[in-house]
Amino acid sequence: MSDSVTEVSSKSWGARLMESIKGVLVGLALFVAAFPVLFMNEGCAVKTYRDLSSLGNEVISVDSLKVDPANNLKPVHMSGTAKTDEVLTDSAFNYSANAIHLDRSVEMFQWIESKSQKTQKKLGGGEETVTTYDYKTGWSSSAVDSSIFKQPQGHQNPGAMPYEAMRISAQSVVLGAFRLIPGQISGIGGAETVNFTAAEIAKLPPDIRAKAKPSGEWLFLGANSQSPQVGDVRISLKVVKSPKEISVIAVQNGDTFQPYRGKEGTSQLLTEMGIIDAAGMIQSAQDANVMRTWIVRFVGLVMMYMGLMMVFKPLVTVADVVPAVGGLLKIGLGLFSGIVAFALSLITIAIAWIYYRPVLAIILLALAGGAIAYGIMQSRKKKAAAAATT
Repeated sequence: MSDSVTEVSSKSWGARLMESIKGVLVGLALFVAAFPVLFMNEGCAVKTYRDLSSLGNEVISVDSLKVDPANNLKPVHMSGTAKTDEVLTDSAFNYSANAIHLDRSVEMFQWIESKSQKTQKKLGGGEETVTTYDYKTGWSSSAVDSSIFKQPQGHQNPGAMPYEAMRISAQSVVLGAFRLIPGQISGIGGAETVNFTAAEIAKLPPDIRAKAKPSGEWLFLGANSQSPQVGDVRISLKVVKSPKEISVIAVQNGDTFQPYRGKEGTSQLLTEMGIIDAAGMIQSAQDANVMRTWIVRFVGLVMMYMGLMMVFKPLVTVADVVPAVGGLLKIGLGLFSGIVAFALSLITIAIAWIYYRPVLAIILLALAGGAIAYGIMQSRKKKAAAAATT
């Protein structure tokens, strides 16, 4: 079910101008902050790359079934079966399993408010905004506070979640003759959804069993899973059962492990599912490092672009006295901001490369200079040839 409420508001040109002027400081802060974000990101990427490369050169593959004192405090790679004797229990639902992790997900059927706006500029610089608040029911993993809705009447939610999401993890997990540390245990995946069979439902506490119904991967708590009502709840349990095949790279510390501390200061503790050789694990970590680097580069570029747009917003607002002029100026400044942000981002990254990896930066600059020089020479040859034929 759903419905909507519409609200029309207006803002004068003067109010818009003051608002945009206040935003200039925020824009400047965002613009300036983008530079260290981009610069430090390159440094972090280089340091991680170097430490992973060093780890790849130093690591030795060993047998997980035997603790060799000769490898103490050395980086080691091993594959094998991770297992625990612990039985994890979700006491609220009387579910137990010999497992490494036990996760409970909870969703409640609630009213959800979404807001959409359509703004139209008026001659003279003012704005008229039509705001539509849409209300529909749906599942949410957190309690939605209906008291802050634009129209809470008729859209009341129960409030707090009756059950909380949680994760229970085994404290003692071994890999052959070795004890895993928490950072490695948390990296073990391969969760399976618990199927609430009739036998499992029979184990539920009486108050839950009376309203419990299996619904796919969920345990539905309510009158009718096909037609849920506000306040109904559904529960999903996922379990990482013991044993699981994993591969790890870490520093051997007796019969357990510790992270590898590289010369560049990064900490590496690698855990992957399945039987994977050391080279494959190092490459996966390098690939993840490259992905993180590109994500942060994009974030820095967006920060710079948004900051510039906020700085220029007062100019657009002034031009909005004639909406068509303001619209054209906004497009132009958007293009200009995009070009400037892109150029400054590249320059910042280039400076970071010169700082963190000067040899590679010099080679790239030399190649770029050579390409430019070659292009100029080719252009001059074509001009000379064209002049000779005329």
